[in-house]
Amino acid sequence: ASMTMSTGNGQVFTDPNNKMWTAQAGYETDGATIPRVAWTAAGGPFDGQYRDAAVIHDQYCSLKTETWQATHRVFYDGMIASGVNELVAKGFYAAVVVGGPRWGAGVPPVVSPDMIDAVTIKPDHLARPTKVRKISEAEATVLREWVAANNPTLDQIDAHVAMAFPDLRPAR
Repeated sequence: ASMTMSTGNGQVFTDPNNKMWTAQAGYETDGATIPRVAWTAAGGPFDGQYRDAAVIHDQYCSLKTETWQATHRVFYDGMIASGVNELVAKGFYAAVVVGGPRWGAGVPPVVSPDMIDAVTIKPDHLARPTKVRKISEAEATVLREWVAANNPTLDQIDAHVAMAFPDLRPAR
């Protein structure tokens, strides 16, 4: 996987499956797709090694041309390609799986005060609103500690989040 900058086309990232992800030239991000509680003492999504992955992630959260699951995975892949420590990248990934945007089929309706519409992100192609789940500092800390203690795979993180955060389970 490689992360490259290209002045004419914007930023291009090729993921481990050789899929190309492109952030348009001039695309500006506010880092809003990464829950603020996920930001660490090492920095937030504008800083150093996180910036490029965050730009790609934000672009696809806005475009919704890929699933939310694939979009969150490319955030992880981009961090790894940029040299972010694996456990740190897994911690960020876990946080976006819990508190990052979700759209499309199976996304739960608003069923609790923790699941809210992401009003600043446009609805998907079927006009379904994008949802985010508020994540507390305590929840983020427990999640980071679980990742650090277990060094899980991304699939294990997905399964853990589904068990630990039942309000995020897919709607039927």
